This record gives sequence, C-alpha cells and structure tokens, in this order.
Amino acid sequence: MCFLTKFYLALKIGFSMVPLLVFSTIVLILIPANSLVSAVLHPPGSHPTTICDLPQCSCDQKVYCRCDAMQTIVLRSHGFEPLPERTGSINIEKCSKVVITKGAILRMKALRKINLENIAHLEMEEEAFKWDTSKIQEVYTPGIGIRIVNTTIQMIPSDAFQGHITSILFENVSIANIRALAFSNLAGTEKIEFKNCDIDSIEPQSFKKFILDSFIINGGNVDIMPSYSLIGITIKKDLKLENVHFGYIRSSAFRVEDPKIFKLQNCIVENLEGEAFRVVTRGPVFIDDNVLPRVSYGAFAGITLDSRYLSWSGPQDLLFENNTLQLFADYALSFNTTGFVPKIDRIVLDKPCTCNDIKLWTDRLVKYSDGSRPVDLTRLMWCTKDARKNIDSVVSDFQRRHCAHTVAQVYWIVSVLIITLIVLIALCSLGFYLFRRHARRYMNVPTNDSAQNRLSVHSTHNNHVVIIPESKTYRETELHIIEERLEPIKEYVPPQAVTQPI
Repeated sequence: MCFLTKFYLALKIGFSMVPLLVFSTIVLILIPANSLVSAVLHPPGSHPTTICDLPQCSCDQKVYCRCDAMQTIVLRSHGFEPLPERTGSINIEKCSKVVITKGAILRMKALRKINLENIAHLEMEEEAFKWDTSKIQEVYTPGIGIRIVNTTIQMIPSDAFQGHITSILFENVSIANIRALAFSNLAGTEKIEFKNCDIDSIEPQSFKKFILDSFIINGGNVDIMPSYSLIGITIKKDLKLENVHFGYIRSSAFRVEDPKIFKLQNCIVENLEGEAFRVVTRGPVFIDDNVLPRVSYGAFAGITLDSRYLSWSGPQDLLFENNTLQLFADYALSFNTTGFVPKIDRIVLDKPCTCNDIKLWTDRLVKYSDGSRPVDLTRLMWCTKDARKNIDSVVSDFQRRHCAHTVAQVYWIVSVLIITLIVLIALCSLGFYLFRRHARRYMNVPTNDSAQNRLSVHSTHNNHVVIIPESKTYRETELHIIEERLEPIKEYVPPQAVTQPI
C-alpha cells in the first residue's frame, strides 16, 4: 500500500512539471539573440551585475574591454550590465559595435578618461557624453578626456557632448554626419581635435557657444563646411586648419573670436566662398602652402584684429605665402589692413602666362581695405609658362621677355595715331584759314577813305572798282557788282557834204 502511494505521488509530480517545461521552452524561443549570447557567456546560476562581469571586460578602478570578432558592448548607466559609478577610466578596444546610451557616464563622478579604439561601428545616443553639468562654473575641477581612434561613426547626434569635458580627440575616424548642437554647452574644455578624419556632412551650428583653448583639424577630408558650422565659439589660443582637403567652405563657416593664432596651412579648399572666415583674432594670421582652385570675392576679408588688442599691441602680421590659385573672382584676396600688415609672397596662378592677363592679375586680384596699393605683384606672382611641361615663371620675368615688344608696338601705334591726328588738325586749320581769306576778297566792304575804295593790293583782280554812293557806308549797304564791257573807239569820220552838179 505504501509503494502504491509513492508511485501515485511521483506520477502526479511528473505531470505537474510538463507545463513548466513547455513554458521554459517558449521563454527560450522568445529570448533575443543578445541575451542568448549572454546566457552562453554566463553559465546557469551566474548573473552579471555590471559590465565588469562580462568575460571580455575586467575592472580594477577602471573598465577595460577587449572584444573578439562580432561582439557588442553597450555602455549604460543603469539596467542590465551597467557601468560602475566609481570607475576612473573606460577603455574599450576591437569591438564590432559599441553603443553608448543616453546619460551613460553622467553619474560617474570619478571618471577622468574614455578611450575607444578600433571600433567597427560606434553608435551614440543624445547626451551620450554628457558629464558633470552641475559643476560647469567650477572649472578648477578636473574634467574628462575623450579619445576615439580608428573608428566608424554613422552619426554624432545633437547634445552628444556636454558638460565638463577637458579634451576631445578624434583620430583616424570616419564620420558620416555631425548633427546641429552636437558640441554645445561645454565647460573647461582645452582642446577639440580632428586628426586624419573623414567627415561627410556637418550641419550648421554643430559647434555652438562654448569656450576652449584650441580647435584643430589636422589632416583628413571634410566635404562641406556650411555657414555657421562654428558659431559663438571663443578660442583662447589656437585655431588651426592643417593638411585638410575641404570640398566647400561656405560664407561665415567659421565665426570664431579671440584666437591668438590662426593658421590655414597645407590645405586644399576646392571652393572658398566670400568671408568664409569671420575670425576676430588677438594675434598673427598664417595662410600659406594652400591650394585654392576656386576663390570668391573677399574670401579672407572677414579676418580682423580685435580693436582692444590693437590699441595696446599694435598691428599684427598677416602672412599670405606660397598659395596656389586657379579660378578667382576680382579682388578675391581682400585683406583688412586696419589691424594687419599683409606680407604677400609667391602667389602661384595655375594659369598660362599671357601678356593680356598679367595687367588684370596685378590690378584686380589683391585689395587692401584702406585703399592703399599692394607692392609690385609682378615680382611675387608665378604663372604657368608651358602647360605641357608645367614650368612656372615669375610674372615680371615673363613680362620682360615676352611682352616688351608688344608694349613697344602699342606705344609706336599710339604715337603714330597721335601724330597723324595732329597733322590732320593742322591741315584742316590751314585750309579753313585760306578759305576765309579768299572769301574776304569779294565780300569786303570798303571804308570812307577813297584811297581804300579799291581792293587790296594783294588781290589778283585789280580791274574791279568799287563805287560808294555819296562816299558813305551803312550797315545796310549792299554791294552790287556791275560788269561793263569796253569796246575800242573807232576813228570818227565826219560826214562829207554831197556836191551835186549844178
């Protein structure tokens, strides 16, 4: 009887476990793939509490994760596998994908450094790198440094970087799009640098209203810098654009104040629009070794010197040296000379040398705001002497060797035209004088002097006699010419008396 009772109880328990097994199977089927991977990485009974418990990560006052192929790391402040709040640094390498959620590092007060390297795909949410915004005014508090290297970023969203961030470095990074206000409301920032990065699209106002020491773009490609890419930015030290290939720099793309040094060096700017740089500096400007295929009117006219700095420091140098231009508008190189002393040397014009164009280049390429004339540009300009051999020549040398005879010929032609015109004027004057003189011989009204009542002794017609009625002349006196014919007087023969015979 006891055996039958035990058998019945066992059979009842077995049937009661069937729904539980079915439910477990359904739950496993509905689990997402990432959770399955996590379940594989963590055996039953082991549930990680933070990211440090993942097998590819380790933590010793810092988070270090090194992924294998096809692994994803998600950085979050709460929820499943969050970041520990007392971590001093985050270092993640060689992951196929890293996702940084909204406010991921906001609560990590001890954080000082973030390094993301060799990430195939980095995905950011808004406020991904928002940190310590409550202490924006306390600049003495150490901020965090962010370094992203050899990574692909599809988009940097709005408000991605906020708060007390000491430095931001992108190195060998491919960025498809930087949204408006991606870099805004930063405090205590020393440097933002893009090094050898490829940026496809930058929206207006991507960098807005913050203060930093240095802004540097060194190497790489930037397709378009739209108007107001940088607006309301105060730079205390350096604004440097070096070794960069720009597709377009639109008008007012850089609206920056107070850099001590502004450098545009070794860059290629395919299209440079007027006043592309609205930069108010507190020091010298260096524009050298650049290639500028298309330059609009006044491309550099927006670069000025702070009037307060000018009053106590005096004018600063503006160096424009060894730059190559191809297509340019009139006065493309307009410089503000109120606070700058332009120093121009070696302007290479990627155009064939022609005598007709040299005068245009020297007169209508460079313009100073105070109206003064630049130095003799023919000695500072270079043009292509031979298009096939691509041999450059100083404009003054080409002008002396190839345009001297043309100038002399022009002068000779002008001289001949002037002399011919003078001779024609003289001949016309002489003819008019002779005509007037000849007309007076027949239309002169004599005076009351009877001795002058004959024509001038110089007249060739002395047989004309003028008779004055009553020896007086009046305003209404009319001159009548009466021709008289004189016939020879025949000898008068008196008639003879006729005698008739009686």
